[in-house]
Amino acid sequence: MNPTPLISSQVHVAGAGFVSLEQALRDASHYSVQIPPEAIVDEFDRFKIWAGNIAAHRKGRRSLEFRLRDAAHLKDETHNLLVALHEAVQRGEKYVSTDVKTDTHDFSSGDCGRAEEAMG
Repeated sequence: MNPTPLISSQVHVAGAGFVSLEQALRDASHYSVQIPPEAIVDEFDRFKIWAGNIAAHRKGRRSLEFRLRDAAHLKDETHNLLVALHEAVQRGEKYVSTDVKTDTHDFSSGDCGRAEEAMG
């Protein structure tokens, strides 16, 4: 059984994902209209404030990891949520970075129903 990575390590991985997504949005200007890169920066700032407030980014005796040492279920849940966050941000970055050659729809304008009809 592999030990669970440190919460602080997962915080750094998730943070790197925010930076990558923001850069991908800057590089793909056609997505910047729907999701401005500044919105990702704002979310990353909120994430950093959260991590700083509870010391999730730290190692040692002042860390969240240390405070949760006797609550394995909370430690595991925190780790799982950080992994899920990283995976979601990574999917977003992959989507933005992939040059989609198909016809795209702006689902925010009500095209969702027509797209579903066209799909089947």
